[in-house]
Amino acid sequence: MNMKQRSCLPAVPFLLLFAVLMLPGFQSVVHAQLNSVTAVQFGVDTASIVTDAANPQFNTYTLGAPERLVVDVTDVTPAFPERSYTMDSGFKSVRVGLYADKTRFVFDAIGEQLPEANVYVDGREIVVDWSGAEDAPETENVASSTATGTSLVSTQKSYSSQPGAPAVATELNFNLVGSESVFNADFGGDTSQLELIQPRTKGDVIRFGVANAAIPRSLRRVIDASVFPSSVLQITPYSTIVDGIRNVMFAVQLKGDVEYSVGLNGDMLKFSCANAEFADMAAQDMQVAMDVLESGSEYNASSRTQTDDLY
Repeated sequence: MNMKQRSCLPAVPFLLLFAVLMLPGFQSVVHAQLNSVTAVQFGVDTASIVTDAANPQFNTYTLGAPERLVVDVTDVTPAFPERSYTMDSGFKSVRVGLYADKTRFVFDAIGEQLPEANVYVDGREIVVDWSGAEDAPETENVASSTATGTSLVSTQKSYSSQPGAPAVATELNFNLVGSESVFNADFGGDTSQLELIQPRTKGDVIRFGVANAAIPRSLRRVIDASVFPSSVLQITPYSTIVDGIRNVMFAVQLKGDVEYSVGLNGDMLKFSCANAEFADMAAQDMQVAMDVLESGSEYNASSRTQTDDLY
């Protein structure tokens, strides 16, 4: 009798462990550890694998016959149904494969040779960048900017919208219009889900934006308007992720207390404010200070995950 009891005792811990593993709550905790790839976005010479992971991890290598660049993103699953995308430059296509511990992105070469590409993490995005490839046309850039005495424009020259991807900022435009300063952000792709994030003021900074949208790395630069006869000092674009929703935000720093308005009309976000006494300032030479792609004005803030605050 006692020997039978002793022989059964060692099995008890294993039975308890098995029972715990089968609990629905425990299984949901295990699955919750996987993050998501929310979109794949394409520029002229970049491709961004957008995740909701705070610190996405990846491995990359190349394969031959045919030539391919492989990017394995660990501990993520795609949040979209597409398993392949056609590309307009750099590579012919990218294919998406699912594994137990990773999602694989295979970039297929257009011909017999892969472009020279860098793969790096930018905030929550893993970026494949072939802008330094020797065979890239010299006239193509991810973004360009122009400046005059009354306007500043930063433009994403090429954007290919993908099914299931959020709307993407394509152009940021700052102008002096009469007695007002006007800032417009244009969006491309699926803009039907755009929602205005109402402005919030703290000190001399006004924060506002749009929900269900993303902004490419090439446009995440501080827009320095300090030399304009304007009440705006600078505008900082950045992105946040709240409850799994991507948001494009703007922080407008003012030179003083002035009236302003913010509105979303279709695919365009508009901010305007009175210039008041700042309109009497003499405009300075725009050629030095107003190019948003100057390295000195680059803003590389990471996407932020927040649970209760959009701003």
